[in-house]
Amino acid sequence: MPVVKKSVTLDAELVAEAQEYLGAGGLSRLVNEGLRQQVLVERGRRAVAAFEGEHGAVPDEALADVDAQWPA
Repeated sequence: MPVVKKSVTLDAELVAEAQEYLGAGGLSRLVNEGLRQQVLVERGRRAVAAFEGEHGAVPDEALADVDAQWPA
């Protein structure tokens, strides 16, 4: 997969703590995985918003069924 190099601003203390246990190259891997997870969350939010825009809000009963199957 192609990669791009970007400049980002990060909390110095958070980076220092992460680097203690990540080792060489680990920070890029961690940031990439965190970004991937956040993109997936946003895709889900947009899918739900599109569904609700077309069909109305997801019924509380359906949400309760999901919560019962996948508790937090």
